[in-house]
Amino acid sequence: MSKINFASMDVTKTITTERTKWYKIGKRIGVYSYNAYLKAYIDLEELTPQDVRVDTLRKVVELTLPPVHVEVTGRSPELRKEYEHIDLFRTHPDSRERAALKEMANDDFMREVRENPEFTDRLTAQARKKAVSYFNALVEARGYTAVVK
Repeated sequence: MSKINFASMDVTKTITTERTKWYKIGKRIGVYSYNAYLKAYIDLEELTPQDVRVDTLRKVVELTLPPVHVEVTGRSPELRKEYEHIDLFRTHPDSRERAALKEMANDDFMREVRENPEFTDRLTAQARKKAVSYFNALVEARGYTAVVK
């Protein structure tokens, strides 16, 4: 219970596959998608006694928040078919192929989250802003002035 979630994001990941083999007649093209979920949280176990200073005479609480963490929390179980073109002499993708596609797309998505700060920067900023508001309200409800850093 030490993690407080302050922001979340749904991301739609699109997968495109085109299977053409020289020894088979026709094409098999598919565009599929699924949702992945991210959350941004603050872990209160990272707070140290030095992070909280209370001045009872001035009725001021200074709080230095721990960093915001972002993690992928899951994904939708099914692939949605956005587009499929399968020629007459080609077979539809079976469940094994769909599972492999989804795993490949998920690995790609995880790499994108690690390498592209656009995903985490916006979520981190949103979570940080909400955390500051939350702790300001919590402290001020007890009659103190909050200085949240």
